[in-house]
Formats: sequence, structure tokens, C-alpha cells
Amino acid sequence: MNENVRKMVLSAFCVLFIGSFSVWAEDKKDTPEKETVVATLSKDQIKEFATFIYVRDLRRQELVVTTRIYGEKQRELKGFVEEMSKEFGMAPVNAYTYDIKDKSLYQLSTNKLDKAGAPERKLVRKIDSDGESKYISRLMVARKLTEQQLVVLAQLREEKAKEAKLLDNKLRQTFKLDPEGSYRLDEKTGKVFRLPKVEKDKEPPKASADKASAKK
Repeated sequence: MNENVRKMVLSAFCVLFIGSFSVWAEDKKDTPEKETVVATLSKDQIKEFATFIYVRDLRRQELVVTTRIYGEKQRELKGFVEEMSKEFGMAPVNAYTYDIKDKSLYQLSTNKLDKAGAPERKLVRKIDSDGESKYISRLMVARKLTEQQLVVLAQLREEKAKEAKLLDNKLRQTFKLDPEGSYRLDEKTGKVFRLPKVEKDKEPPKASADKASAKK
């Protein structure tokens, strides 16, 4: 996988992740909550739990943002494919290459190779103007880049999902709490509160804690 593509995707992910987490935090301030005490931790458990749920917050939000970006990129790719089909008659199921020098669009064979071992090419269209040539070239580059970004995002999403699952298992096994719940820790008393469910469009990560305490 092209390392530049991965870095580009990760940069976009970080920007959207920070923005999404900030929006959730602002929404949460205005939401009155009725909390239920579900556990009381010992002094030794308090710091461990605070660090744990801070990390769990981040991993769950990363998964949400990664999935969101993946969906956006899928829509972008669909737009490019539809535009190429509409303007140049390129079938979405076929592979193509464009020769800028002779302004020729070729369809690539998926089961035939030429003498050099490359996919056999079939000329499907000659591009008349320089404007059209630049346009189709940009579309094909954009499509290829988006497809590469989707591969990276799929890998990231799988990684985040595995990490979230491991943290859910630890919550269940170590602290005997339901992974589907949302929790808040009162570090002074050691009490763990289960938060009420929120609307889906404002759903926060599954746990929350004092960030400063987690960083100690």
C-alpha cells in the first residue's frame, strides 16, 4: 500500500476525529442525566479504571469516525464512477487506462495478457480536445486515489473494531460491567455510574472519565 496514501488518510482521520469528539463534548454538557451507581471501586482500581475508560472512549470514537470517513469516500467513489460513465461511457465493472500522449482511452482485459505480460488493451475512445483529456485524466486519478484510500480505511476500521472488542472484554471480565453501557467514574468516592441512553445522532463513546486523571 502506498505510504503517502496511508498518511493522507490518517491525517484526515485525525482532523475529523478531534472535531467529532469536541462536538460530542459540547452536546453532553447540555444534556441532563439520571445516573445509576453500578459499582464501587477500591483505591487501587480507581486509577486503573480511569485510564481504561479514557482509552476506551478514544478507541470507540476512532471507530465511529473511521466508519464515517469510509462512508464518505464510498459516496465520492460512486460520484466519480457515475461521472465517468455519463461523460465517457465507461462501464463501472470494467478496468480502464488512459494514454495522455495520444489521448486514447483503453479498456483493460481481465483475462488476456499481451506479449509483455500486461493486461491486453482495447481502444474504446479517442479524446478530441485538451480540455476533455485533462478532465478524464483527473477523474481517473481521483478514482484510483479514492479506491486506495478505501483500502486503507477498511484496514483501519478493522483494527479499531478489534481494539474496541478487546476493551469490551476487559470491561466485562475485569470490572464485571456491561460493555453496552456508558459509564462515568467519580474518583473521589470510587463510584461508577451508568449513564442513560442518548439519541443515536448524539451518541457518545461508551465510557467517559476525567482526561487529566487518565494522563497522570
